[in-house]
Amino acid sequence: MALRATALESLIDPFQGARDLQSHTLRAIADQSFVLDPVRLLRALRQSHELDFQIEPLTNSRMQRDRELLALVSGERVRDELVKMLQAPHGTRLIGRLAEFDYLRLVLPHAQWSLTIQEAADQVHELTSRLCANSVSATVHNAFLNPDHTHVLADYVGQPLADARTRGTLLPLAALYAAAGDAEADLRRLKYSRHEIEFVRALLRRRESFSPLALPITPLEAHRFFRDADGVGLGVICLALSPAVAGTGRSEMIERATQLLDYYIRRAELLEPRPLLDGAEIAERFQLRGPQIGAAVRALVEAQVQGLVTSRESAEQFLRSMLEPHA
Repeated sequence: MALRATALESLIDPFQGARDLQSHTLRAIADQSFVLDPVRLLRALRQSHELDFQIEPLTNSRMQRDRELLALVSGERVRDELVKMLQAPHGTRLIGRLAEFDYLRLVLPHAQWSLTIQEAADQVHELTSRLCANSVSATVHNAFLNPDHTHVLADYVGQPLADARTRGTLLPLAALYAAAGDAEADLRRLKYSRHEIEFVRALLRRRESFSPLALPITPLEAHRFFRDADGVGLGVICLALSPAVAGTGRSEMIERATQLLDYYIRRAELLEPRPLLDGAEIAERFQLRGPQIGAAVRALVEAQVQGLVTSRESAEQFLRSMLEPHA
């Protein structure tokens, strides 16, 4: 565009952008904007949410008209936009917008959505957002967690699994799936990493392991919970705690979580003792092979966690009494 130098003294605004800024309106300036780059459909939703702008009616109509083009966008680009959505303040509300615009079936075909699921995702997002804040909100501490618990969970959810994508951006997605296989199919399509996919799969497999724990939780129960949790024990605790952010968490759920976190903080002492006899020693002394060795080590560690075995001599005696009937 050629302009006279004197024209630079005034605002040059052929598309009336200043007007839209003042009225908090998001507008596509060309009929083919979304056809030329369908990922703009997702970006428009995200930007309207982040800026608190209304989508202009004609733009809204074009977004409805061109939605099927999302199926043509590469998985990586959809993934990156989805991550930005989930990183935004109250970002899971955009899951509802995706459903409203009928985009969710194109972005996450196997995901489920309802108002109840939306509420669960929002609660998980609120918890992880507070944990990941630069200065952790005092309300998290005062409501149900002490500072030590909070810092353990903050370090966990803030850890990247791939590029800049953290556990915190993946936890809310678990609320959208009933089956691990469905989540895996969608995440593979969006080119998430193997570590990210396995994290979500493990969350979905293990999320029901929390509620059956009776109070008070014994050292052995805590040991088994974290041992069997496929590395996502703290993630399962986050999912269980998330209703407490909204004030709807049951007291026994909060107590169960805090007891597990107390054990986790002292895990080297209470939950993960080094076997008093290692696998090679056990195999040699008791003539065990293959899976038998692993089972014996596992039983020995459980005995140590319970305080039943405190020395190498008592460890050998324990194993002898356990294995003798099978000799």
